[in-house]
Amino acid sequence: MAFLLLLERPAPIERALFLLKEVFDCAYDKIDQMVGKSAANCRQVVARAKKRMKDQRPRFEVAKNEHEAIVQRFLAAGGTGDLPGLLSMLKEDIALYGDDGGKVRSARNPLHGSTTLGASCSASRRKRPRDCPFA
Repeated sequence: MAFLLLLERPAPIERALFLLKEVFDCAYDKIDQMVGKSAANCRQVVARAKKRMKDQRPRFEVAKNEHEAIVQRFLAAGGTGDLPGLLSMLKEDIALYGDDGGKVRSARNPLHGSTTLGASCSASRRKRPRDCPFA
């Protein structure tokens, strides 16, 4: 989880090039072919990604009152079972990855898309209200 949070700091292209270089150990002359950028540019992007991950500031700022309002809407929709209202707050490309930790039931495969997630939560809520992550 810490690694995923760390990867939230760089921009998408920085994150992709960082992963190709640092995680998959691709050479810059291969990366430049994959992404259509020069090897020098790829080096610069990876260096920028590393710097961003070291910075303690988030990639973008959100006003405190806006943040609190969104959290309250999310909690209210989840607490009352307003699944359509809750899902309307999510991007269509959302993905839910379950981790049962060996102690509870969890989806074996990731759920992709707000429609799929909504259908799964609706079914879970009817069968086992406690299993829905938004209940």
